[in-house]
Amino acid sequence: PDFSLLIDDLTLQSDAALAARPMELFPRLALWVLRDGRSAKRFAAHVRAWSSDLAQLIAERPEDSHALLRYVIEVAGEGSFAMLEREVVRAVPASEVKMATIGEQLREEGRTEGLAKGIARGRSEGKAEGKAEGKAEGKVTAILSVLEARGLAVTPEERAQVLACADEAVLDRWLRTAATCSEAGALFGH
Repeated sequence: PDFSLLIDDLTLQSDAALAARPMELFPRLALWVLRDGRSAKRFAAHVRAWSSDLAQLIAERPEDSHALLRYVIEVAGEGSFAMLEREVVRAVPASEVKMATIGEQLREEGRTEGLAKGIARGRSEGKAEGKAEGKAEGKVTAILSVLEARGLAVTPEERAQVLACADEAVLDRWLRTAATCSEAGALFGH
């Protein structure tokens, strides 16, 4: 193949050079955001130079301005939403409602994500807890069944103690003892 490669390093372009490019408003602002959007500090440092274009985009094409500002907030890296919001609103007062809407969306997404993680964690922990309880109940039943099958009398107190135990290691030890002991009380001496 025979081709040439054109590289347009936006980081080397000044605000004036980007603004002078013969293109529509949104693509021109998109180039600025692509250049500065990954650094909250850099974006904030250049937002005043782009304030009139950004105000025009907010007025004429609110959905495009929303996409642009949302992109910056998603990729800005260091710096908080509050700092970006403050700088954008200071440079373009008309953006206040737009920034508030984006902030509300981010909070809602955070709540939804947190809730989903909490539910998933709860299910996982609930399954593990349920399995452990089921295993313990099975061992309790096995201990009492072995004692009964061997004809060993179990007092109400001994039965209550076995039923109350949830420690699998203890239940395992009691089950082994139940198979060989001469009386139910011997379970608790081990």
